[in-house]
Order: sequence, then structure tokens, then C-alpha cells
Amino acid sequence: MEGTPHNNALKLTGAPWQDGARPQLNAVLGGHRSNGLRRLATITAVTAVLSAPTSANALEVDASVAGIMYFGCCSWSLRIAPDGTTTVTVSPAEHLSRRFRLSPAKMRELETLVRREDFLSLDEALGALVVDGPDANISITLDAHERTISLRSLPSELVPVWRKDAGQLGRAFRVCEYLRSLTGVPKAMHCPGIPEATE
Repeated sequence: MEGTPHNNALKLTGAPWQDGARPQLNAVLGGHRSNGLRRLATITAVTAVLSAPTSANALEVDASVAGIMYFGCCSWSLRIAPDGTTTVTVSPAEHLSRRFRLSPAKMRELETLVRREDFLSLDEALGALVVDGPDANISITLDAHERTISLRSLPSELVPVWRKDAGQLGRAFRVCEYLRSLTGVPKAMHCPGIPEATE
């Protein structure tokens, strides 16, 4: 005894190899493909909107480390736009300068770090003044607020513990060293007072 076909079963007049059945089959499958493509386009558009930075929380970075290079390679500057477009300028090894785009995941990681270290609350000048020593300048905009700080040398007593120090110096230097890592420049100058052996 033959079973009763379901109401939503695909019904075609004629066998699949008959010319009369092909247009009907193509129309049905074409409709499914069109609906699928429309849904995919909608999902893609929504994802783009949700992942795009808004003017309220757009993250921008402008940082640099420069000074007399006793060790290492290069002074550097780093600019990151809200869309992740990143410009790295290196001196004197200009051939290491480059332009690229940080992934959304990296941008979220950077934003998380900035918030965790509460960068926007840091003092404008931090560290010990060293004659002819290197200096770092970092400007970060987040949540429509901008903070610019100047970093002098990390005090010697904090060299062993800066990664875990909960004070302003530890917080500032962790942000600075993370930005250095984003340059992708081998032997780029560390932030002032960080040992060159640090990696």
C-alpha cells in the first residue's frame, strides 16, 4: 500500500527527464536559491553594522617611542583609525614602515586592554626623567574621550614587576608595550626603561 505524500512534498508533472518538468524544477530550486541569497545578504549586512565602530565608542590611537638608540633598531610611531587601518612609521629603518588593517578581533582586544587598564584616567606625565633618555607619547580616544600621556623611564624598582603592577605606571607601560607589539617591527624600541631583553 502506498503511503500518502506529505503536503509539502515537491510535486512535479512528468518525469525529471521530460522537458516539461525541467522548467518547474528549475523554478522551484531557483526560488530556494534566491531566498537563501537574500537571507545571506541580510545576515552579512547586519553583521557589518553590528561590528562597525560607532561614533560614540570609536577607538583611535596615536603612539610613538623615540630616543637615542643604544640597543635595538628603531624609533617608531603607530596610528590606528577606528576602522582598524594602521600606519606604522619606522626610523631610521624606513623600509620597515608599513600600512595594514587590524582585524576586528584585534581591535576588540585593544579596546578591552584600554578599558581594563583604565587608560583614560592616567596622569599626563609618568615615569622617571632620564637625561637623553627615550620617551613615549600615547594618545587614545575612546567613548568620545581623549587622553594623551607622556611616558618617561620606568623606575628601576618596577622593572621586575611592571607586568603585574596595579599602579599607574604598570597600567601605562602595559598599554605602551602592547602597542609596540602591534607594529610588528623586529627589535623596535621598547617603551622607556623596559629592558631590551624583554619579549
